[in-house]
Amino acid sequence: MMVQAPEELRGLLTDLLGPEGGEAFLGVVGQGAPTAFRVNTLKATDHRAFELLEEEGFRAEPLRGVPHGYLLTEEPFPLGRSFSHFLGNLYIQDPSSMLPPLALRPAPGELVLDLAAAPGSKTTQMAAMMENRGLIVANDPKVRRSTFLSFNLMRTGAVNTVVTLLPGNRLGRLYFETFDRVLLDPPCSALGTVKAAPEALRWWRRSERLSRLQWDLMVSAIKALKPGGVLVYSTCTLMPQENEAVVAEALRRYPVELEEVRFEGLKAHPGLTSFQDLSFPQEMSRAVRLYPHEGPGEGFFIARLRKTSGMKPPLERPGGERLPLVDSHHPSVKDFSKALADHFGLPEGFFEGFLFERAKELRIFTPEAARLSYLNYTHRGLPLARPEGPPPALTTWGAQFLGLFASQNVIDLQDPMELLSYLRREELVVSDGLRGQQVIRY
Repeated sequence: MMVQAPEELRGLLTDLLGPEGGEAFLGVVGQGAPTAFRVNTLKATDHRAFELLEEEGFRAEPLRGVPHGYLLTEEPFPLGRSFSHFLGNLYIQDPSSMLPPLALRPAPGELVLDLAAAPGSKTTQMAAMMENRGLIVANDPKVRRSTFLSFNLMRTGAVNTVVTLLPGNRLGRLYFETFDRVLLDPPCSALGTVKAAPEALRWWRRSERLSRLQWDLMVSAIKALKPGGVLVYSTCTLMPQENEAVVAEALRRYPVELEEVRFEGLKAHPGLTSFQDLSFPQEMSRAVRLYPHEGPGEGFFIARLRKTSGMKPPLERPGGERLPLVDSHHPSVKDFSKALADHFGLPEGFFEGFLFERAKELRIFTPEAARLSYLNYTHRGLPLARPEGPPPALTTWGAQFLGLFASQNVIDLQDPMELLSYLRREELVVSDGLRGQQVIRY
């Protein structure tokens, strides 16, 4: 049944999408979408992830143009309740939401800022793209949202992240010209999400107010970006006031230029060069628009900008604090790291190249985390173990992180029935010679 929409909104959609496009858009409101997910390559290959998924009764097909992205074709029960999801082998994510990190292309070893990160869909995707190397500063000003962000980072095994709780417009001064890449996916009117959230039809009138917030965050993002660095600006709304207008103002006032965004195999439209009484630079066609009635995902706008030169630094830069990080040979952690390596038979030199913080938990970090100072940080690194030893007791996240590399004190379950018995907390029959804490693998 076609949704009833106010005439003003219908007119806006007609101007934006044409008469047929506007009707097609309204035709998908509230219709839902097939579940999509991304294989988390920090924990599993696509092949290994699918072995377990298929044992649980799920079937899926690849998403065109999205590496490691899939659409479920058979879902015997909600994917979020699956063992695969619990293990962090996959991340449930809208197909269009997977595209901004692909446009940004973060690389291992780089410094990356995710300026409005919660709940962590794109942050965890970038951590995997970076092979858990380099550093992502993932910011969200809301405590509750940052809690979800932190949990998702731990579940997916991300080591190369620090979560901060700051207004996004402060980060440009705190981290002036620091980051190689910046992702800005700001709060928006969400008009592209109507398949799953029909209430978004009521939010488009917020565009003017939201565009002011988006502009403040855009300025902060540009300031935080190194000269030569790349910024991707994305929203899940169709409103030009929140998309092309924000980017056009950045082009006019700051040393940035638009680069082409292209996704093979996906139906996408170029960014608008005009809309109603608004006009935008011709190069806006290098950005892309995706519409919810034309594909499996939400509606999205994605623009990629490169900073062409440096800017005048701020007169004052807020101070921060360094994390108390040490390497694996430091007296405060060397006994713990050696005990873990010996107990689980980790490869020689496994902890070389990581840094540690010994707090209530022993946390593991990438070395790039020591390069920055932080204000109001919460989650950081990965909680590896509780230093109670010997050996220290692994956290759930630590067991999943080290379990991929352990060669002893490991119990490998051989078939689904053994796994089911373990999940029911039934007694396991284990071989002689195992001692202390064990890592269970399947």
